[in-house]
Amino acid sequence: MPESWFNRALAHARLGNYDDALGDANEVIRLGPLNPDGYYLRGRINELLLDDVAAISDFERAIKLYPDHAGAASHLRQVIERRWMYEELRESRDRLTSEPDNGWLSFQYGKKLAEVGHQDDAVRALERARASGFVTPELWRELGEAYVTQNASVQAMTAFRQSIRGNPTEVIPYAHLGQLLNEAGHFRDAADVFNQALGMPHEDEASLRSGLGAAYGGIGRLDDAQEAFERALELRAHMAEAEVGLAQVAWRRGNVDDAWSWCRRALDDDPKLVSAIVLSVNIAVEQDNLLTAAETAIQAFKSNSTNPQLGYVLWALYS
Repeated sequence: MPESWFNRALAHARLGNYDDALGDANEVIRLGPLNPDGYYLRGRINELLLDDVAAISDFERAIKLYPDHAGAASHLRQVIERRWMYEELRESRDRLTSEPDNGWLSFQYGKKLAEVGHQDDAVRALERARASGFVTPELWRELGEAYVTQNASVQAMTAFRQSIRGNPTEVIPYAHLGQLLNEAGHFRDAADVFNQALGMPHEDEASLRSGLGAAYGGIGRLDDAQEAFERALELRAHMAEAEVGLAQVAWRRGNVDDAWSWCRRALDDDPKLVSAIVLSVNIAVEQDNLLTAAETAIQAFKSNSTNPQLGYVLWALYS
């Protein structure tokens, strides 16, 4: 059953057990030598092993078997563009083999891994640096950002709080923490975090204002939310997050036409923005236009089938 070998290879890879993952990928290829996904799988594992030569060979084989294999083509380009980085990463890995307790080296290695998208290994390296005693605000921030990519919100929030505690004047951890608090529904805490950030020197006031607007909207301060979103758009025109924020404010006030107008503007600026897609479906349902609602939801789900919000919207429409 090739699917079982395939999925176990993925599990081993997520855990960092790359030799076992490679063995399972080889079994997938043995069972289906003409299946391009087997070579794509092995290429991804070789990529994580920092073996760019083997990864390129596997991705090219997958594309030869199936020229439209988007995943293989994308990773092939990435590996080719980053070959010099893989060489640096191999050197760092070799140094860590002889200096396993070098926290600074583990930290640098983790940062480089995050840059090439190897987030699981980045977290492991950064946690190893922390365990060895190398604890700085920058490490906490890097660790928080790596946890965000893994959807590990609790660990990410803890890391950003530690980063803020170590360096309360750096805005980036505040912005990340505020966003995570909004996503978790802790809107009052998020508003406090964004207001603290806005009181410091910063380069991206528009994003902070938009995050503050979302927090105010969550606690029902719609006038304050509207003001924050409008200020964000004054600073950065065509900011989809602020536009959908104004759409949500209008929607909650019962101004369906204004909500629809802002929602369409948001989708024009970012067609994949999930919050705008969900709101546009809700508005279409409110207007008894189920066909438009269904078409919007189906099209969005086709391009982002792993998003639980879009899956729920489809289920609700079907029900």
